[in-house]
This record gives sequence, C-alpha cells and structure tokens, in this order.
Amino acid sequence: MFRLSVPLSRSFRIHYIPMRAGGQEARIKKGLKKAGQDGPLWEGPDWSYLDGTPGPLSKGQLQRQSHATLIIKKAHEFIESMETSRKILDENPDIGKPTKEDITKYY
Repeated sequence: MFRLSVPLSRSFRIHYIPMRAGGQEARIKKGLKKAGQDGPLWEGPDWSYLDGTPGPLSKGQLQRQSHATLIIKKAHEFIESMETSRKILDENPDIGKPTKEDITKYY
C-alpha cells in the first residue's frame, strides 16, 4: 500500500512512499515478524471441544513447539557436558592448573 505525498510548494512533484508500521524495518533486521503478524488472532484463536480436549494445533504453533523442544534438548546437552567436566575436574584436580613451563612461556 502506498501513501500519496504532495509537497506544499507550487511544483507538482508526486512522491510515492510505501507505508510501513513503526519499527517494521528494525523488527525485520532482528529476524522478527512484521508488526501485526503475531498473536492469537494471526495464528487462530484457542478453542477446545465441549468435553475439554484441546483443538488441533496450527502450523505455526507446531513449528514453535518443535523449536522450543530443540532448544531444551541443546540446553540439557550443555548441562550434561558441564556436569561431566566438573566430575572429571573433581577426580583429577591437576588437570586445569598451569605448570611452571606454561607460566614461563608467556612471561
């Protein structure tokens, strides 16, 4: 959609300026959706059947859910690797300490 802009001077130059919502370019640069393309009305309203079971998830909801589970799995892997490295350091306290040769090499 374009907005017609006519300057106040006597020259009749017509400029076509594309209309954008405030901050739209910044949102796109950050990898977010355009303004107004998120929220419950965009994805469809939440509803359930009369017996209380939830309705089917939309495509966007399924994508967000799979993305969230992927992030959670990565977080668990990082935590496990930190715990194993902590156990190794507790069993062998000399592993992380620098030797005299390491210190004299840099000073």
